[in-house]
Amino acid sequence: MSKNGKIKVLIADDHQLVRRGIVDLLATADDIEVIEEAINGAQAAALAINEEVDILMLDINMPEKSGMTVAREVREVKPHLPILFLSMHEEPAYVKAALQAGANGYLLKNCSLEDLLDAVRTLYKGNNYFSREITQLAMEQFMDGAKQADEVQITAREKQILKLILQQYSNQEIAEELKISVKTVEVHKRNLIEKTHSKNIVGLIIWAGNQDFLKD
Repeated sequence: MSKNGKIKVLIADDHQLVRRGIVDLLATADDIEVIEEAINGAQAAALAINEEVDILMLDINMPEKSGMTVAREVREVKPHLPILFLSMHEEPAYVKAALQAGANGYLLKNCSLEDLLDAVRTLYKGNNYFSREITQLAMEQFMDGAKQADEVQITAREKQILKLILQQYSNQEIAEELKISVKTVEVHKRNLIEKTHSKNIVGLIIWAGNQDFLKD
């Protein structure tokens, strides 16, 4: 966060009109400011690594380096920097690739101002954020599923918690929904990550995308 208390955002998009539009939208918020703009992937990676920013906002298709490449490079140097993809692609394959590259959030470019601001604030707090459209597409894919998770034994409570994670519930919201403590939620999350051999919550979401246990 900058000295004036605002969330510092770096935007990378090779289309000037799109980039300026995003800057103007974020300027409507009192707690957010765009401190850097990148016009290609190489510039985005350099700025994200060398400058003090709170949120990295990436397009997928950019000259010199794709957003996916930028995300992977930045992750190696700044593993905790929140990365938000803002893309025109809504296909699940793109979302999955973004997650694998290290994304913490994914929005479509036709999202509302409310979603854009909410995403920045949510990522800044350390949580993941996916637009309602992306969440719906992901849930439909999860419901269809691809294969059984025979080697992983998920309890009924863990299944409840995973469903709420996929619906972007925070730890506090999950605790209130299931009438359990936040500490218990954290324990279940840790168990899910360990059982599925995931590295983190993002990895858990990717794992869930290949399963069909959410059908019932």
